[in-house]
Amino acid sequence: MDILIVLGGWFLAGVFALAAWSKLAEPDATAQALRSFGVPAAPARAGAWMLPLLEFAVALLVVLPWAPALGIALAAGLLAVFAAAMAVQLAQGNKPSCNCFGQTRSQPISWASVARNGLLVALAAWLLSGALAAEGAASLTGTLVSGGRGQVLLSTVLVLAVGLLGWLVLHLARQQGRLLLKIDHLELRLQSLGIEPAGGVPSLETLVSNQVLHVGQAAPAFAATTVAGNTRTLADYVAQSGSQLLVFVGPQCAPCHEVMKEMASWRRQDNEPVHWLTISSGSAESNRTTFNNLAPDRVVLQSGQDINQLFGVIATPSALWVGADGRILSTVAVGRDAIRALYDAPVLRHGEGHALPLASA
Repeated sequence: MDILIVLGGWFLAGVFALAAWSKLAEPDATAQALRSFGVPAAPARAGAWMLPLLEFAVALLVVLPWAPALGIALAAGLLAVFAAAMAVQLAQGNKPSCNCFGQTRSQPISWASVARNGLLVALAAWLLSGALAAEGAASLTGTLVSGGRGQVLLSTVLVLAVGLLGWLVLHLARQQGRLLLKIDHLELRLQSLGIEPAGGVPSLETLVSNQVLHVGQAAPAFAATTVAGNTRTLADYVAQSGSQLLVFVGPQCAPCHEVMKEMASWRRQDNEPVHWLTISSGSAESNRTTFNNLAPDRVVLQSGQDINQLFGVIATPSALWVGADGRILSTVAVGRDAIRALYDAPVLRHGEGHALPLASA
């Protein structure tokens, strides 16, 4: 039995040492993994170095003769904390990548990762019971006391570090749960207004990369392929028919479908003709089927959300006016009612050097 405990202890120490080494070899990937688990950017950068050092310390404690029971207990605690963190992420539908225990490179987590950590926790529990039986429960405290102040300090720091890590994981899990509830509530409110996020719930990176356009500035230039298969630019449409109402939609967006059907029957109060350009995404076939009432050469297909980002659009349906002089005539209107109001708004048809400050409804 003693030889099995020794071999099991060395195996557990090897797992922690390997995990620590793989994290130290790729600190940027480790920081990214921590961020994907919900850790803010600054603590994640620090944790990319602190976490592997903690794992190395645990590996040493497991094999050092003066505190094997303490090392095994700390190993079991870390394994349980990370298993709980992975379970929380998987339950929320996330699969972040990490250099988890026993892996030499970063891979997406799965329930198999949780099961592996559970087996390692069971191994640590068995080793701990054997170590305590061999040493005696009292010998653990005695070893710490007799080992000198440095050993007591190191052991105390490790215990506090594991406790802090466990608290941090629980705190982040609760915070992420609250954020998910808020996002769900926001989605419901958007849907009740006939609005859908463009390409799903916008990420922080998308919001940061989106342009903030101002009335009167030159509209961003773009070129895209139409449903008819032709490559056209915004300048082509402006040169052909003057002011353009850019309407941003998506083929899977039900509110977009309804708005586009209604727009075919809309008429301005001043009876001026409206030339609108529909900007969508996806395949030509899906858009031809969904928007079959539109002229194929007046529906352009963007790659991903690149044109949306150029114009600061984060939800569909949305719309804005571009004047005959190629300048922005309005802010972005979001939703059916706001687009209807923008449709009737006065616009400059010949580009007179300035733009009307139209606000979105």
